[in-house]
Amino acid sequence: MASDKPHELIRTALTRAFFCEALAPILPVPAALSVPGVSIQGSDLFLMGLLSVTDAILDRPMVQVLDTLPIAPEVRAALCGVSNPHRDAYELLLAYERADWPSLSAASTRLGIDESAVADCEAKARQAASIC
Repeated sequence: MASDKPHELIRTALTRAFFCEALAPILPVPAALSVPGVSIQGSDLFLMGLLSVTDAILDRPMVQVLDTLPIAPEVRAALCGVSNPHRDAYELLLAYERADWPSLSAASTRLGIDESAVADCEAKARQAASIC
């Protein structure tokens, strides 16, 4: 599927997936985060991170890519830019990647986590992605 794409794009997808998965256990249990009926699962966050570069891999708009996949509505919405707790996790990831510390701080606050824990998630993600 991505044979003509740079290997770094695949590494980015894997790193993002493992980052999001590592983030899940440090998120507070629903109260502050939840939208009624929505919980944040590590598997959903992993999939969100993995799919986050699929538009670039397939050279298609994200909305078109996601329309063909049976994924949780919260993940679909987050990847399409809709504000929800999953999107907050995605924005935290993007802020870390870009070294955008004010945005990282804002996303951490929205998620109710300590900013210092984010670096640990990134370290775990890089290690896990390097094994793949």
